[in-house]
Amino acid sequence: MKELKIRLVLLIIGSILMGIGVVLATVTQMGADSVALLWEGVHIRFHISLGMANYVFTGFFLILVLLIDRKQVGIGTILSPLIQGMVMDMIIRFIPQFDSFFIRLSVMIIGIIILAIGSGISAAANLGKSPYVGFTFAINKRYNYSITFSRVILDALCLILGLLLGARLSIGPIISVFIIGPITALSFRKISEIYHFKEFNAIEHDTTLRD
Repeated sequence: MKELKIRLVLLIIGSILMGIGVVLATVTQMGADSVALLWEGVHIRFHISLGMANYVFTGFFLILVLLIDRKQVGIGTILSPLIQGMVMDMIIRFIPQFDSFFIRLSVMIIGIIILAIGSGISAAANLGKSPYVGFTFAINKRYNYSITFSRVILDALCLILGLLLGARLSIGPIISVFIIGPITALSFRKISEIYHFKEFNAIEHDTTLRD
């Protein structure tokens, strides 16, 4: 029970940080990550709402995760997005608009970093990952590609596909391609080393989890 409580706390903290990060990056109007850019592209090309584009995207990656490594799916797969959504709705009204380009750039980068840290913490809880993050870890487990490499490649593909579908290029998704993967992997590894859950006993010897 103690271990389960720790996992739940980690999941909640990680999900809260992800929600905060998305809001900070979004209010700058510089874009958040490549996933959001892909949502926009699907929205433009197929004339569906952004919410529906999100559902399509989530469903697609959920199917892939179930096919490759269904152990990545759990209560966190549902709970994490719900927490993120509530946090975003609660705090977005309190974030001011920034006029200075450099302030907006700084806030956007901070937001992406917080998003990546939260993603790593949430994944370390191992109570089920969001389909996209879960797919990253499924590739890591199945094919021994590092988390950093897997996430960078997936983010880059989302960026390219979003642009091909008609989304507008912005600096946020470009920056996110290069920093979300390494920071997520680092955050995941550090939390895993602190809390010695049984599935993390060999983490120091698992080179696929390293940057």
